[in-house]
Amino acid sequence: MAREIRNRAASIKQQLSNLARREGRVFEIVMVRYALERLLFRLSASDKADRFILKGGMLVTLWLEGDNRETRDVDFLGYGQADGETLKLIFADIMAAQYDDGLVFDVGGLQAEVIREEMEYNGVRLRTVALLERTRIPITIDIGFGDALTGAEMTSYPSLLGMESPRIRSYPPAVVIAEKFQAMVQLGVINGRMKDYFDLWAIPQAVSIPDLELDAAISATFERRRTPIPSARPPGLSSIFFEDNGKKAQWRNYARSIQVADLALEEVTDAIWTLVGPSCARLLAEPDADREP
Repeated sequence: MAREIRNRAASIKQQLSNLARREGRVFEIVMVRYALERLLFRLSASDKADRFILKGGMLVTLWLEGDNRETRDVDFLGYGQADGETLKLIFADIMAAQYDDGLVFDVGGLQAEVIREEMEYNGVRLRTVALLERTRIPITIDIGFGDALTGAEMTSYPSLLGMESPRIRSYPPAVVIAEKFQAMVQLGVINGRMKDYFDLWAIPQAVSIPDLELDAAISATFERRRTPIPSARPPGLSSIFFEDNGKKAQWRNYARSIQVADLALEEVTDAIWTLVGPSCARLLAEPDADREP
């Protein structure tokens, strides 16, 4: 049995190597993507699937299939108890499930830490490794609690190697846009999250976002995070931001890394405000709207 497992792991590792070579992708990132996909499958097959809603980079890369944005972790909105020890027990049980995918998750090495990175809601980060043959694949899981969500969707996450796909609840595109936009408003010109700027430029080109859904998502997110809806273009989308030499350098470095070097930061910020500006105007026209002072 142990030999069969090793042979299966070696076969899968070779398939992932072939895929990375064929598609011009970084092998190590492909292995992380595979391990996170199979973690999603274990979660979707468990009795805890309804407690976690997929968000973040793993979801965005699904919408932007074919571009070069990669992610090395998985993000969830969580429901229920938010303490690290409880989450360790939940994910240890999820990771312990065995499937014919060559992976063995290091349940004993699972660690939890509190995260509170620039946001007003609490979260927990779980870390461990998954073994594929002798290769140790880093696994990072970020779980946030207490945020706003309008209408989770059921998503079938595609499998890299044609295995059974995870079916898991996920954020709608409108909510992802609302959260990233709120962060831009809150952080202003100190914002260094260039991947968020790219995402807000790229997502509307890849998926359809009805105006009513975007309005509802922005309203709920800004209310939950106690942020006034801007009545004019906020600093993080203004010329103060996109003409700053430091920000332009950050953007150039990020744009080159995802092979969109010809895309200018000014073009990106213009497109974002063209998307969210009308929603802000509609919301501010409503009675009792929370306006900027």
